[in-house]
Amino acid sequence: MKKILLVANLFFSVAMSAQIWSENFNSGTALPAGWSQESAATDGGWSVNTSAGLSSTYFTIPASDGNILGTNDDACDCDKSNDFIMTPAITLPAGEAAFLLFDYFYFNATIAPATEILSLEISVDGGASWDVLQEIAGAGSWTAAAVDLSDFAGTNINLGFRYNDNGGWMYGVGLDNMEISSPDLTVVDAIISGGGVGVFNPAIPVTNYNFTKYLTGENVIPTIAVTNNAFSPITSFDAVITVNGFEVVESVSGIELGYNQTYLHEFATVAVNEGANSWTVSIENVNEGTETVTNNNGAAALSIQGVTPFPGRLVVGEYGTGTWCGWCVRSHTYTDYLSSVYPENFVSIAVHNGDPMVVGEYDTAMGNAISGYPSGFVDRANFAGSAETDPSDFEAALLERISNNPGVLVSADIDYTAGSPTATINCDFNFTNAVTGIMRVAVVLIEDEVSGTSADWDQANYYSGGGSGPMGGYENLSNPVDASDMVYSHVARAIFGTYAGQTGIITPSPAAGSTFTHQVTATVDPSWNMANMRAVAMVIKSGDILNAGISGQTVLNVANENNSATEFSVYPNPANNQASIRLNNSIAGDVTITVSDMTGKTIASKTYQNLSSDSVVFLNTSEYSNGLYIVRAESAGSTTTKSLVVNK
Repeated sequence: MKKILLVANLFFSVAMSAQIWSENFNSGTALPAGWSQESAATDGGWSVNTSAGLSSTYFTIPASDGNILGTNDDACDCDKSNDFIMTPAITLPAGEAAFLLFDYFYFNATIAPATEILSLEISVDGGASWDVLQEIAGAGSWTAAAVDLSDFAGTNINLGFRYNDNGGWMYGVGLDNMEISSPDLTVVDAIISGGGVGVFNPAIPVTNYNFTKYLTGENVIPTIAVTNNAFSPITSFDAVITVNGFEVVESVSGIELGYNQTYLHEFATVAVNEGANSWTVSIENVNEGTETVTNNNGAAALSIQGVTPFPGRLVVGEYGTGTWCGWCVRSHTYTDYLSSVYPENFVSIAVHNGDPMVVGEYDTAMGNAISGYPSGFVDRANFAGSAETDPSDFEAALLERISNNPGVLVSADIDYTAGSPTATINCDFNFTNAVTGIMRVAVVLIEDEVSGTSADWDQANYYSGGGSGPMGGYENLSNPVDASDMVYSHVARAIFGTYAGQTGIITPSPAAGSTFTHQVTATVDPSWNMANMRAVAMVIKSGDILNAGISGQTVLNVANENNSATEFSVYPNPANNQASIRLNNSIAGDVTITVSDMTGKTIASKTYQNLSSDSVVFLNTSEYSNGLYIVRAESAGSTTTKSLVVNK
């Protein structure tokens, strides 16, 4: 049964509304009597059928309680710039409040450059002219909506829903359970409709909610969702949180919640303790104490686990991507962020498809394992019921794995002499616990700061224009992003030992204290920049990655390997208007500091001459947008990078 029915049943029990008109589309597959439409679509426009009958490959409408009314642009890919469906005439009683209730399934998606639009319109002259009442917001599930029609009391009206694909190949709309009712406006009823814990991700920027685990000591944001369960507006309430027996009350005012609208209140941050953390949230003093239904304001429990990374634990995030994939900038943004926040405990591997960075064997294996792009795996392990994970959920999956004792510690390094046609990858596997079963080993070379100049290096960008929300600054870039503005990170360049891993390197069921070594000779492609290359060695058991190790900076010339990189620190981090860069430069001389955003675009660059060790230079971040940046220090052919978060 759909959400609107549950809400409506509750509403009738407390608000005693009188029904004026209704339509649930269950009388057959023809348009109901008196309904009409106009459409230029070759499939006829709107039709009545089951959810399954109106679904398609990329627009799957969730099950309903019978027939629904819908239009499907994904199935048709035709002209749906004006699919307009109209109700018969409806007479609203004079002197009474009236609300239209309906249930809808609609994404309001943007696939650049087009955005699909669904508008609710009204006519008071028998359909001769129409005015827009409301543009419908997107949602990923059946959603209840309520629209106030009280201004039209005593009038004959027609209602219409107009779908416009704006010339794109979009998704569509499902509608059901339409009803016009006259509610009891004396009822005031706010309910707790949800709660959770979140952490702010400044790289997107967005608050990610409802991980089950967070790092110990991290500042998280407890949140409460308050929904208006009646038709009288909710204008204020007090949100209450109890943490370890200590109660905090935060007042919310200046809002105007209509029927079934929800307000998300974020409390002040709370530091996570090691182990179990639990809090309770509730509401009180709704509309300054005038609420008439108060038995559903009670405390809701929030529970999370504080975890500490296990020493030597490296979690692997592999994902399929491609320059042709407009949604894949999401994977770039999230994995760049995770690599900066968890530099010792997470490595991302971008497995490219259909572009100049393809590694055939790796691409084929990944393409066979995922259902679409971008998508991937975290340690190839199950998370939330499935191994396949969207990159936006990588952090939640990472936190589920990061504190596990894998039973094996892994290390890797690369030996390479500049100009040599080969490089040697040395891997060590030290078992701290006895592990039963067959162990497999796979080794991957990944490269950062990869770029090209031809058109097939342009990155498709469906977040362009902001219609699909923020995404690390990509919303401000073109579609596609020109190759000159793109730098690709974590790019898989070669895989050794097959995707599933190679047996025979580690004996079956190794005992605690046993150690194994493995050496790979890699042919160096002339297009690779070995200074930006790292090796990832993985131990795989029963398809899951138990643990991994990653090399540090490549040894570019054995004779000069004691020349360390330019080391530096950035503080404060996150920064507000200014950051300090402290250099510990073992190679005295000129140092170039470059700052780039997550697309690789250079924001600032300056060369400082004749610097000595322990110098400090200052970075003015006052005009930077909130987000994640890469700071690069270069000196005497040596390069080191650090991440910097700007959060004002």
